[in-house]
Amino acid sequence: MNKNRVMICDDDPVIHSTIKEMLSEYDDVFEFVSVYDGESLLQYKEMFSILLLDIDMGVLDGIETAKRLKNNGIEPLIIMISSKRERFKEAFMIGASRFVTKPIDKDELVEAIQYAKSQIIGYTTHVVSKKGRKYKIFEKDIEYIKAVKDYVEIVCKQETYDCNCPLKKMEETLDKELFMSCHRSYVVNISKIRDLQDDCIITISGKEIPISRRKKKGMMKAIMNFELRGKI
Repeated sequence: MNKNRVMICDDDPVIHSTIKEMLSEYDDVFEFVSVYDGESLLQYKEMFSILLLDIDMGVLDGIETAKRLKNNGIEPLIIMISSKRERFKEAFMIGASRFVTKPIDKDELVEAIQYAKSQIIGYTTHVVSKKGRKYKIFEKDIEYIKAVKDYVEIVCKQETYDCNCPLKKMEETLDKELFMSCHRSYVVNISKIRDLQDDCIITISGKEIPISRRKKKGMMKAIMNFELRGKI
């Protein structure tokens, strides 16, 4: 399991050092990575869950960069950073969740990152394997995990991976708000449940996985809590 990656995209190196210093208390939670223009951000190949994005940057500004990221299927939680309040409406239109004004106030930045931290459930990454090749996947993309002897199968909507560890050990690394054991051999992603029947769970892709009777009441409560959390 890796830390959630926070991408800082701003053309001013001083802003990068300021942000990292102000958020140093989060070093055990986040990995902070820097790029200095929109073009470099669009070419970045690794996953990131939070984006601190400047609006006014050289050839490609933050608004257009965010639009292109979304078109590429990349939708991190965006915190816009700018001295131009008049452009915040544009930022809202492309899905920014928080706005931090320049010069940066530490309390304002910390509030924004705390909000982001509360919203990025499922963005922790795990290293898995498929036919001998290593991949990184987000927790949110996992439907369920199945114990197979001394390793586990990690089932996503379109792909199945494996990890060379027992189910119990794998379960300990997962977000407790998102995953729950439904059977001695299965752990399921609560957000991927479409239906809960007497003896099985139906996932959103139509897969059936068993649920033990003693787990059913707890699973119903977990689903309810997850749905309530999404409405807050």
